[in-house]
Amino acid sequence: MREFVEMAEWLVHQNNLHGGDHVESLPDPAFRANGKKYVSFSTNNYLSIATSARLINAARRGLDIYGVGNCESRLLGGNLAVYVSTSSQSAKRKMRRFCSQPGTWRT
Repeated sequence: MREFVEMAEWLVHQNNLHGGDHVESLPDPAFRANGKKYVSFSTNNYLSIATSARLINAARRGLDIYGVGNCESRLLGGNLAVYVSTSSQSAKRKMRRFCSQPGTWRT
């Protein structure tokens, strides 16, 4: 832990900490900051997925059904049907066959 404290102290004295401007919206890829509109060339949200109403609603439905996350390892606690379905769909998109056992893939 002491190493982390020493690194943090060193960083504070480097004068290169990013203060970070406060933005008013997520980049999609345009965003607003300081009352102006900008385009982000470094966003991972270039397809506007993070702000898609369709995906936000799907996430809400998933939260209502499954909560915010699994409580244990799938191997120990069981495999929810949604995991098998998602893995199977992903495998089909990647043109691979899916085995019904968790974590098992065939190419």
